[in-house]
Amino acid sequence: MARTIAAHPPRRLAGGKASSPRERSARGPLGLAHGAAGALRAGVLRVRRTRRLRLALLALTITLVVLAGGWLLLRHSPFVSIERVQISGVHGADAAAVEAALTHAAKGMSTLDVSRAGLQAAVAPLRVVREVRAIPSFPHGLRIDVVEQLPVAALQPQPVTYARSWELTCRMAWSA
Repeated sequence: MARTIAAHPPRRLAGGKASSPRERSARGPLGLAHGAAGALRAGVLRVRRTRRLRLALLALTITLVVLAGGWLLLRHSPFVSIERVQISGVHGADAAAVEAALTHAAKGMSTLDVSRAGLQAAVAPLRVVREVRAIPSFPHGLRIDVVEQLPVAALQPQPVTYARSWELTCRMAWSA
């Protein structure tokens, strides 16, 4: 008579545990069926994955905050303050005034925080400057290129006497 595995039911030990290796492998390490153990294992892995993701995001946020704060502190620190100013493109009678205004404005800046608008405002009263270009040279230098707007013509007002002014007023009144 031929014996088959299906012909014999598996033997059970006390407490309902399987005695055959095949039946023992059908259960997980916690004694649960594979479906329940798989779901539990997947849940544990999901919790671990979300915990790792949360920790990575927290570490990234802290790193970004520290780097941004460090950048702001370094940006206005004496380590990158402007000490040497080189100005080019200025000629003529107003050259000394332009250089003095630009040098004074540049000394309050750092190479990481060069304000082109601040330099332009420093020379705004001087009509010979059209544009200012600033090129920082790390750690303590600044090169400023000035584009001049030279005057093409100069108008000199004619002195108007009282009699001449009265005459013009009368002509305008009679012609209207």
